[in-house]
Amino acid sequence: MKIKRRNFFLEIIIGIVVVYTSVLIILFIFQRNLMYHPQENNYFGDKLEVEVQKVQIKTSFSEDFMLLADTNGLKLALRNLLDNAIKFSSKSENPEIEIGSSENPTHWLIFVRDNGVGFDMKYHDRVFKIFQRLHLPEEYEGTGIGLAMVEKAMQRMNGKIWAESELSKGTCFYLEFNK
Repeated sequence: MKIKRRNFFLEIIIGIVVVYTSVLIILFIFQRNLMYHPQENNYFGDKLEVEVQKVQIKTSFSEDFMLLADTNGLKLALRNLLDNAIKFSSKSENPEIEIGSSENPTHWLIFVRDNGVGFDMKYHDRVFKIFQRLHLPEEYEGTGIGLAMVEKAMQRMNGKIWAESELSKGTCFYLEFNK
């Protein structure tokens, strides 16, 4: 009984440390001034570091892709979206992730699409709220702050984020930037 109780308290302490560290990271990131730099097509192949295990990531960017964005904010957004895509498609038989772009006369759109577990769109308003999770901690690791940080980064860059998803079929996140 004492061992179980000790483990329970240890798990609570570890959880508190993870949340506290995450909050400190958020505060550090969003207290900085934005530094806008042109982001070209090769940005995604050269600078974005993601741990990929048995996941195929397809990229599809237009030749003339060029947006003006805060490098650190964009990196934070894409790293979190790709980490989520990898995490939530890891149990798929053939996990696939696609990252790409499209444009219209006024905006660039970057998307990150996966064929993972997806979520019910009736919960779409909870996805970007801090500490809100749609899956149990036992099913998938995480603190519930990643997408909240992505939304905050997009707001700071005067952009938008939204998601489209279907249970058992996957999710697509969209990042919209002004031209």
